Amino acid sequence: MCSVQIGSSSWTAVSTKNIHVVAIRSGGTLFSWGLNSSGQLGDGTVINKSSPVQIGTDSWTQIFSGADHTAAIRSDGALFTWGQNYAGQLGDSTTIGKSSPVQIGTDSWTQVSVGNSYTAAIRSDGALFTWGLNYRDWE
Repeated sequence: MCSVQIGSSSWTAVSTKNIHVVAIRSGGTLFSWGLNSSGQLGDGTVINKSSPVQIGTDSWTQIFSGADHTAAIRSDGALFTWGQNYAGQLGDSTTIGKSSPVQIGTDSWTQVSVGNSYTAAIRSDGALFTWGLNYRDWE
């Protein structure tokens, strides 16, 4: 097995799912790379990237990648999502995919997690929210 160092910078967070990687560099800068067929890299394109690409200039504290969508919390607590959205997994009240980060509401968030076609997040007051695919009714 061979490992490859990604750049010479220090990183604080990383998340990967089937086909793409998102990572936060020290200082809060967000980068992504991998397959991008649904805009899940967040760079405004659907072009695959084999090297890390910086996503905007904001400072981020948390990221999470799903199969075809991504979610991140900015340093001010704002929640953003992007990528595939056929089941409403972005949480923007549409089913239209986005290739750039879209802010979800105006609340402040502390944690986010992403599944294949759904998203869950904890608001700063401790309330838990989920959205996206809900094909099973677990009792």
